[in-house]
Amino acid sequence: MLRAMYTSITGLRNHQTMLDVVGNNIANVNTNGFKASSASFKTLLSQTTQGAGAPSATLGGTNNIQVGLGMTLDSISQKFTQGALQGTGVMTDLAIQGDGFFQVAAGSPANIALGTVPINYTRAGNFAFDSTGTLVSQDGNFVLGWSDTDLTNSQLSNPADPLSAPIPLFDLDITDNTGVIQLPPNLYSDIIIGTDGRVTGIYNDTSLPADPRNGTRETVAQLALSRFANPGGLTQIGNNRWSESLNSGAPVSDVAQNNGLGSLFAGNLEMSNVDLATEFTEMIKAQRGFQANSRTITTADEILQELVNLKR
Repeated sequence: MLRAMYTSITGLRNHQTMLDVVGNNIANVNTNGFKASSASFKTLLSQTTQGAGAPSATLGGTNNIQVGLGMTLDSISQKFTQGALQGTGVMTDLAIQGDGFFQVAAGSPANIALGTVPINYTRAGNFAFDSTGTLVSQDGNFVLGWSDTDLTNSQLSNPADPLSAPIPLFDLDITDNTGVIQLPPNLYSDIIIGTDGRVTGIYNDTSLPADPRNGTRETVAQLALSRFANPGGLTQIGNNRWSESLNSGAPVSDVAQNNGLGSLFAGNLEMSNVDLATEFTEMIKAQRGFQANSRTITTADEILQELVNLKR
């Protein structure tokens, strides 16, 4: 009976963990770019009271006689399915349709460009330009990509409308480290971020009214995206961000719509991929599993009580 009680304790403990996972999913049902997780179990040790016997000329074989000693947590896996896109009308709000993560980092822009600052990854694209013209996340982390200094002069100006006319892909050296995306303050208006991550704006230098570039749409930056061979292996570090781990694989960085990366949609945000119907079903399973293990402990306790009463 004591074995049954301790076995059921493993069920109580791990169904509580399952409920913790479900609770976290439900708590983040409205968190931008959140990816739900699921818990799975596996058996613990089994005590062998009699080993298997081989068949003989006169007797058949016999199987092992084993008693299980409970269960334990097998994994808590993240589900990187696509979340629904919600329109916001804010052109710096970005949603990824497909695989990929935005790169964000905190630190000196010079150190970021040197590659000495850890890069984090996010699916939450609620970005904005700060007072210096730098594209940042809501908590102030820099959004990374390649700025206009990485583009050749022949690619700096193109009056074509990027939403209606295709522009050849820029000759970016994506082997270079990504850096902060910073626009010269008060020099560009009507900022548009295309589905391939190009940041364009209407050039207007008020100090040089005769400048022929005034009124033309120019590409000033390109956002970077990254993907991983095993995104489920990424480490969640809070604030809608993940970091690379030993089992996620190295990041593959490129521009949107290239190298298996998804497309960007400005004016939209990716919602959580939590399915409430699934989560409530998992909650019921966790609750019933917890109750069943509790009942086993109660039954074992009643049997022990009967044994104690034999002395009377």
